[in-house]
Amino acid sequence: VQVGILKAISKASTCHICAIGDPDQAIYGFRGADRNSFFRFSMDFKGAKEITLKRNYRSSQVILKASATVMEKAPMEGGTEGKGYIVLNPCATEEEEAESVVEQIDRLMGGISYFSLDTKRVSPYEGDELSFGDIAVLYRINSLGDKIEKALKRAGIPTLRAGETPLR
Repeated sequence: VQVGILKAISKASTCHICAIGDPDQAIYGFRGADRNSFFRFSMDFKGAKEITLKRNYRSSQVILKASATVMEKAPMEGGTEGKGYIVLNPCATEEEEAESVVEQIDRLMGGISYFSLDTKRVSPYEGDELSFGDIAVLYRINSLGDKIEKALKRAGIPTLRAGETPLR
């Protein structure tokens, strides 16, 4: 529908249309979006000029390499040096995933309780000193946030949840 409206406007007058997007990040398929619209754009709007960004200045090399592996593509150029790593932790349930987030924060902090240190569940962290304010938890599905927030609160980890709150 949106493309139809844009075509009608562009036929009625001289206009310039600019579309920005990334078909590899077209995540709104559940709302009816079609990533193929990226590929049809130059056919729908004759004379369109495509500009492809080939450098990434925001993400770290770790993230660029990991995303390229997942997408089976060559990594983008650029990227920040930065430190970091990616942890893959397959979980059977949302609750298990939430607890794994707590455990990872526990490790990053070098222990958030005497229990962690006494049981040797974690080793004292020997890198940069971290505080809770240095850590963010990103998740794709809002309902998973409820489980993560509950697990964090149970562990005594302060939380500030941003974003959309579902109606109940």
